[in-house]
Amino acid sequence: GDYPYYGGVELFATSSELVSADDLDNTVAFFVEEEGLGTLENQRRITFEDAGHGKRIYMGVSPHVDWDWEWGYIDFGKTHGGYQGDSSSTSLDMRMDVKSEGWFLHVQYSPQIADKWEANIKLGVLRWDGERYSRLVTENNLPFEKFETVAGIDQYYGVGVMYELNERWKLRGDINRYTFGDDLIDTVGITAQFWFSGRLINNIFDY
Repeated sequence: GDYPYYGGVELFATSSELVSADDLDNTVAFFVEEEGLGTLENQRRITFEDAGHGKRIYMGVSPHVDWDWEWGYIDFGKTHGGYQGDSSSTSLDMRMDVKSEGWFLHVQYSPQIADKWEANIKLGVLRWDGERYSRLVTENNLPFEKFETVAGIDQYYGVGVMYELNERWKLRGDINRYTFGDDLIDTVGITAQFWFSGRLINNIFDY
């Protein structure tokens, strides 16, 4: 049948560079200088929770049997980092949370590779927004906070496979790499994808 329009919801796991050792060191140094907490000691312990999870909601159209355009919204969820150390006047314990989201558009080549199976290769553009919230606690429990926002437009690419359950539903797996300025987010996800028929859309407009 002729099913040119489709939609999908993807749930994915992430691995990212959105919190780095430099980010943590520089933010603690900012707090120490800004709040007059003495001089920073060299010894510190840094922790990362680089793994996260997110979701992607999209629509697509297939103008040709092996080519698709897809667009939609993506939420990359949260990643975290931690810093523990000392200055000359107090102990320092900081947590940094980073979250990001965006809108995307990509072109996708999706040839059939076997009965009921397709592969895909995609190249696209992401308009993203990020937020970074840092909270430093000292010995006397005075919390210091810093909130930063950043935005940009960058490219991404990925590959995947899709299995046709029936003429309406497909199951899909994708591996994508998104660029965020100087940072990267890699995602591995699984998607349920639903195809609309041209007849269904015509019937809606007929009434």
